[in-house]
Amino acid sequence: MNKKNNSFTPTNAKEAFAPYNITKAFIAASGMSLANGFSHSDPMERETKLAATQKSETICFVLDDSKFGHTSLISLGPVTLANIICSNKKPDAAIEQYCSEHNIMLKYS
Repeated sequence: MNKKNNSFTPTNAKEAFAPYNITKAFIAASGMSLANGFSHSDPMERETKLAATQKSETICFVLDDSKFGHTSLISLGPVTLANIICSNKKPDAAIEQYCSEHNIMLKYS
């Protein structure tokens, strides 16, 4: 149990996710840049996030606008890993264009 962000991290995420059929995975990210892709600040959660993305049909990365253009400690994968990116605000034009070119849906409020 990670008390900082109230999350559970299994010791072997790949095995833990093996029996599940995941339609949509909602993955939080601490950073997202076109150069470095999605990243996260907690190394313990990396395996869990990657196991969920490998089992999922649709991958939705969730991050607030302060994370655009930033890179955190641990790489989760390229921006093209996402099918959908959800945020509270519209990203800059470069990210918007990249997503359009790679058929990544942007959702923002």
